[in-house]
Amino acid sequence: MSPLIFDLCMEYLSRLLKAAGDHANFKFHPRCNRLKLNHLCFADNFMIFCRGELASVRILLDHLEIFAKSSGLVANSSKSDVCLAGIATSLKQHIVDSCNIPLGFMPFRYSGVLLSSKRLSAVECERLATNMTSKVLKQVNGIFRAYLWHGKTNSDVPGNMNWTRVRTPKKVGGLCIRNLKVWNLVAVGKLV
Repeated sequence: MSPLIFDLCMEYLSRLLKAAGDHANFKFHPRCNRLKLNHLCFADNFMIFCRGELASVRILLDHLEIFAKSSGLVANSSKSDVCLAGIATSLKQHIVDSCNIPLGFMPFRYSGVLLSSKRLSAVECERLATNMTSKVLKQVNGIFRAYLWHGKTNSDVPGNMNWTRVRTPKKVGGLCIRNLKVWNLVAVGKLV
């Protein structure tokens, strides 16, 4: 139930940020203006974009505050950065002070891939997709294990049997649970 509730919260946050983009004084980042894009989300990671001006930043912060008050969820400032470019140093400092989030720098790494305003190469895209897939499969495997041994979707308590042995056939003492990494590889292979 918890992942579903989290998805509903992220949908609410996404709608709030879309509403921020509809505000009369909000200005999109120049590279995002055509698409009217002001945020991207993957799992519990959010990237929020706007033009480097105080009015747009304040509109986003107001909408994030609405989300925090209604959901109880707030951004972890120690894991967040504000990346700014092409604006005066005094304005940069004013924006950083308004956000109460440290100044970060571009390019930065996300799931092992260097992100910048340039297009990703095919190799970088493949690495990013592979990293994301393995993170998701690891989380699903964790849910499998926790549910199998404890009847819950999240538990750090070790199970009664080694997970490698659990995946072996029943004839040799396993439970014949599929290896999700191999299963995913086969499913993707069928698309080709």
